[in-house]
Amino acid sequence: MSEKILEGIKVVDMSIMIAGPTTSRTLGDWGADVIKIENYNGDTLRPLGMNLLSPIDDDENPTFHIANSNKRLIPVNIKTPAGQEIVHKLIAEADVFITSLRQEALKKVGLDYDSLSQKYPRLIYAHVLGYGEKGPLKDRAAFDFSTYFARSGFMNMVADREGPPPFNVPAFGDNQLALSLLAGINLALYNREKTGKGDYVHASLYHVGIYALGFVHAADHYEHVLPGTHSDPQSPLVTVYKCSDGEWLYLASPDYITYFPKTCDVLGLHELGQNEEYNDIMGMLMHKLEIKDMLQAEFIKKTAFEWAELFAEASIPAERIFTSKDVREDEQVYANDFMKIVTHGNGNKSPMATTPTRLRSMGNGFDYEFLPGGLGAEAKDILKEMGYSEEDMKKLKDDGVINFGEFF
Repeated sequence: MSEKILEGIKVVDMSIMIAGPTTSRTLGDWGADVIKIENYNGDTLRPLGMNLLSPIDDDENPTFHIANSNKRLIPVNIKTPAGQEIVHKLIAEADVFITSLRQEALKKVGLDYDSLSQKYPRLIYAHVLGYGEKGPLKDRAAFDFSTYFARSGFMNMVADREGPPPFNVPAFGDNQLALSLLAGINLALYNREKTGKGDYVHASLYHVGIYALGFVHAADHYEHVLPGTHSDPQSPLVTVYKCSDGEWLYLASPDYITYFPKTCDVLGLHELGQNEEYNDIMGMLMHKLEIKDMLQAEFIKKTAFEWAELFAEASIPAERIFTSKDVREDEQVYANDFMKIVTHGNGNKSPMATTPTRLRSMGNGFDYEFLPGGLGAEAKDILKEMGYSEEDMKKLKDDGVINFGEFF
């Protein structure tokens, strides 16, 4: 059991899809009491597991649960006065409010930062943005694939220039944004201890994508050639090699001067590593394709696993290119609680990636003790805690304010 460092902190999450919900899930991992205000007809993430061929049942929905564990959900029609009253009652008791709605939509229902900060001056308001607060695109609809992957340059920079743009990985940019927003929330909580005042915290998909690629954006300014290609790499020590089992090893050693002779020794090419024609940067640039061919002729003689072990023994950065299945079966993953096996309501089990930021006082990892149920499953308990009676709840149901699903 890990220590709940944020115990006593209350979070209200009114965000959809992945970035905002992952942020609040992590705060829940750390011990905060998190209530998510869900869309009246259900979060758009609930059915999207179908796209990945995973279950979307109320008692087993891993795609939804990975962003919404350790929180309780209440589906509210925020366009109704009664719904807005419920939202404000929740926010009035909250330390942190998270949303991914656009500014204009928030202003229409009085949930923008300027409105809430006047009523609740200690509130930390965390906003998931697409393209930032300002500029011509500030109100443009944003999505992980289009904003993080495409516009930031990510798809161009990681593509092989001899092929089409790469296939995108779901939620990759969203999860980067969540980590950035979490840093801001915790910074604001710390600052509130000193000033007594809340703050507006924001992070945008476009900015996070640019930040993630900051190193190559800077290099590209000076004519660094991107995208690259494995058939003509910038260095024969930073590229992939096919092995005897048909799998690939990624040799990832940009320090050519240090690692070229060591690599040659591992491959049994000692004389090549000592050849002055090849063992400096200029020689590498002039002969890189020739060197790559000589290395490939050796790599094809052993499996990727065998080479990975040999390079590890020689302390040379190189790894077999893992599949998702390889990761899920990796002993190193579970030794560090990088993933945990969670049990769903129907008894089935599946792996869930854990929050990467750790404090030693938190213990060995996080417990995913609570996975939310179907739409409306937690609504009655939340409203009861807020002082609503059964009669009140029936009216909220009849008036289309709260969606209790099958649970009332």
